[in-house]
Formats: sequence, structure tokens, C-alpha cells
Amino acid sequence: MREPLIATQNEPESLLGQVVRESRGHFYVRAGDETYICPVRSKLRKQLIYPESDSGLRGATSVRSIRDLNPIAVGDVVRITLGEGGKGAIDERLPRKTVLARRASGQRPIRQVIVANADQLLTVFAVVQPDFEPKLADRLLTSAEHADLPAVICINKIDLVAESDFRRIGDVYENVGYPVVYTSALRDTGIDGFRSALLGKLTVLAGPSGAGKSSLLNRIQPGLGLKIKEVSTVTGEGTHATTASQIFDLDMGGSVVDTPGIRYLDTWEIPLDELPELFPEMHPYIGQCRFTSCAHVEEPGCAVRQAAEEGAIASSRYESYRELSIELRDAEKRARHSSSS
Repeated sequence: MREPLIATQNEPESLLGQVVRESRGHFYVRAGDETYICPVRSKLRKQLIYPESDSGLRGATSVRSIRDLNPIAVGDVVRITLGEGGKGAIDERLPRKTVLARRASGQRPIRQVIVANADQLLTVFAVVQPDFEPKLADRLLTSAEHADLPAVICINKIDLVAESDFRRIGDVYENVGYPVVYTSALRDTGIDGFRSALLGKLTVLAGPSGAGKSSLLNRIQPGLGLKIKEVSTVTGEGTHATTASQIFDLDMGGSVVDTPGIRYLDTWEIPLDELPELFPEMHPYIGQCRFTSCAHVEEPGCAVRQAAEEGAIASSRYESYRELSIELRDAEKRARHSSSS
């Protein structure tokens, strides 16, 4: 991705690169065969974080104009300028083709970009240790649908349960149309399928801590040497082996973004009326309800609810939809109240 521009002795070199890691406000930008540690120019940071401000003063900007927690994210393609000693700084963020994001923690609605410019999402969940979490899986898949990212589901640790147990989980998603890969990092089961799912793409790996993301990556490319931590015997939850998102290139072709474990995901700016479209199994029933404005939650004559009651839509998926729908409705009410006050 190295693109040197014509430079004289008095002009710094300008390069295009991709952010492969972030640490404490500094970004590791890979341009060609080199990686440069770069801060963001203060002018660019102001433009990205405070887009509503027409003042040159940071303090003059309302906190409500802050949209992004991290205006530069792993996966971003950026233009950097190299100064003396090979030190660089980020001058420009190029347009993103995809954005996978979540709502940052805190009271104010601020977006946290998980990764930019990915080709697909691969969610990794264990069957047990920790137990499979359908609501978290569905929130990740809904966020991927909203970002127009294809999604693959990996169900790991299948050596710990009977086949009927892990197939019962996978069937829910295969019936929707999502590809499902079954693996055991411990027994090297399904590793070829996991490897094939990653080939030639920039893939975001996401899931709860302890599900085995790092273990699986170490199986397909041992030289990565990713840290692994055991699941807590007290809480049954994983501990964070990965502490920051980072892009790793794979020798077989393609790259992965290993992300920190997720315990809960607040979706970001999904319009309530678009939510049903993000659940593919609901598509045949949308428009078949008694009321055209049906939210598919508690209205009589709802075709989606009837499909869920009859088993045509998995009950776990419908419950995930219902919880998200109520959550988004309440968020819209709060936003309207805030704007009118």
C-alpha cells in the first residue's frame, strides 16, 4: 500500500498505509514493508471528532457534537507524512468501505468503531466454557447486517459436548443462511474449515473472552504466538487474552483482526423501522401483518410473532429481536425527549 509522492529535500515524504494496531493514542501504520508509529495531527483529530464546530477552539464545542470515540480505527486507510528520523503523523483518513461499530460505554451516545474496511465478520463462540450466548451472537450478526458485512459463525470446543448439543446451536443459524464452522482447537477438529473461511479476506474475529479465538489462530499459524488465558472456574467467563484490536497477516493469504473479548454489545444507530430487515428469517413475513406499522413485538395479527410461535423462526432469534426492538424504541424516546428539552 506504499504510495510515495514526489518529494524534494525540503518536503516530507507522504505515504498511504493501513492502521494495523492502536495503542494509547498512537497508531501503527503499515505502508509497504514498513510499519510506522504515528499520532494523529491535531487538525485532523479536531475535524473528525468535532465535525459540528465552526470554531478553532476545542473548548468551544458542545460535547453533543462528539460522534466518534476513536476517529481513527484499526483497518483505516490513512495518509501519513514522514519527518526526520522516519517519524510519521496521520494527515488524512480515506473513505471507509465498511464500518463495524458499537455504542461506547457511558451516558452520551458515542460511536466506537471496532474495525474499518473489513470484508467479513467471523463470530467465535464456545459451546460451553463459557456457555454459548445467543443474544450476544445475534447482536453481532445484526451489527454485521447493518454494516453490510457477510458473517460466518464458528462454534468452538465441540469436543466438550455431544454432537447433538452443538448441532442444535448451529442449526439455528444454518437455517437462517449463515455459514457455520464447527471446531475444536484442542483436538484440531474443523481447522481446515476455519482456515478456508479466512482465506483471502480481511476478517474481524469477535466473540466472548475464552471462546478460543486466539487458540484457533495459533492452530492455523503457530508463529502468531497469541496469548491464551483459561476460563475462570469461579465465574465461568473468559478472561481477556487479547487487550487491543490488531491486524495479523496470514501466510496462506488474507488477514484477521483479533479483537478483545466482548461480554455485551450495544448496537449503534440502527433505525427501529429497519431492524426487522436485519433478521433474514423475518423477510418472508414482513408486510403480512394485520397492521402496516407492526413492530412485531406485541401487536395482534403479527405474522412474525405467529411464525415464531409455530417454530418457523427460532425462539432464541425472536427473543433477541424483541429485546433489541424494545431497546431501540426506548432509545428513540429518550432522543426525542432530549432534543425537545
